[in-house]
Amino acid sequence: MKRLITAFLLLISTVAFAQNKEAGIAGAPSKMGNNIHFSGGVPGRAIVAGFDRKAEFTEGGSVKIKIWIDRDGKIIRYQVYSASNAAIKNIAEQKIKGLRFNKMRDAPQEHSGMLILKFRAGNEGK
Repeated sequence: MKRLITAFLLLISTVAFAQNKEAGIAGAPSKMGNNIHFSGGVPGRAIVAGFDRKAEFTEGGSVKIKIWIDRDGKIIRYQVYSASNAAIKNIAEQKIKGLRFNKMRDAPQEHSGMLILKFRAGNEGK
């Protein structure tokens, strides 16, 4: 029974991850002001707490970050792989600290995945 429940929870997490990835895990874009969208995650784990998608920056771009989470779903370390500029890199590093993933007691002690944060300045596309 315990294996069945564990398998069911893993399936739910995998489906949630796929839905999040397909949706881009993005907040609704605002017509005015800056916003941040992100995609990716940790395979088999669902995001249970996000971050505020508004921030002050003048130039948009993207940041690619590898994250490692523990069994409690907390980010325990990260590595920035690329960033369009230093300002959004710093914002991304602060924002990801608010992310939490679902708890999974039988998960590996460390579980990793990639996030891509896309920053759009309010003046872009005008």
